[in-house]
Formats: sequence, structure tokens, C-alpha cells
Amino acid sequence: MDDMSVLDFYKYLKKKKDHYPISDEFYRHDNQAADVSLMNQKEHMTGWFLYQMTLGTGSYTRETINTSSKRTYNRLQCPEALLWIAEAVSVDSQLVQAAADAAAKIEGHSKQKQSGAIRSIIPWRVIFENVH
Repeated sequence: MDDMSVLDFYKYLKKKKDHYPISDEFYRHDNQAADVSLMNQKEHMTGWFLYQMTLGTGSYTRETINTSSKRTYNRLQCPEALLWIAEAVSVDSQLVQAAADAAAKIEGHSKQKQSGAIRSIIPWRVIFENVH
């Protein structure tokens, strides 16, 4: 099996650093507004994975809880968070940089397309293998 519970992945990510160089640089470059402060992707992602175990609220309401980290990763539309996860689980930095470069080339900076570009280079299987 190539999945793990969102609770287990949350606990794993909770032990990781707040910032990593490639995801931080991607965030800085992709969000060039003058007053943008660097978001803490650790806080963002630990909260997001833990939140999957609820029915959500507002536009994030769902009919059933989601316990799959694989499903959560594959639905995530935040390229800097995907890069942070890859760095946090110690994916080879050259692979992470290649994914960041591919995402940066997406015209219009579509978060959905950038996330797809990253997952085409770093699919869930790679994340899962690095955790285990």
C-alpha cells in the first residue's frame, strides 16, 4: 500500500522545519507583491492535513472526512506547499529544484497548473517512499 493516514502524515510533518530553501524561494518569486510576507508552509500543511479529518466549513465543506494523505497531496493546489512537503521528506534537492523550475515556467502562474507540474516530477509515490 502506498498511502498513510492524514493523522500520521500530520504527526510526521509536525517534526519538520518551518522553512526550506527551494520552497521559500519559489514562494518569494511567485508572490512578488511588495508587502507579501513569507508564509510558514509547515503551519499551513500540518493544519491542512489535520483538517482533512473534519467535514470542513464554507467552501471546504465535504460530505465525508478524508483520511488519505495520498488523496490530500494529489488534490493540493498550492505549489509552494508541495515543494515544502518534498523538501521536508528529504526528496533529492535536484529533483525538488527541477519541479520548482517546471512550475515557475507556467504562464499566468496558475496554481492548479503549477501544482500539476510539480506532481508530474514528484508524485505521491516519491513522497511516500521518502517517509518510509
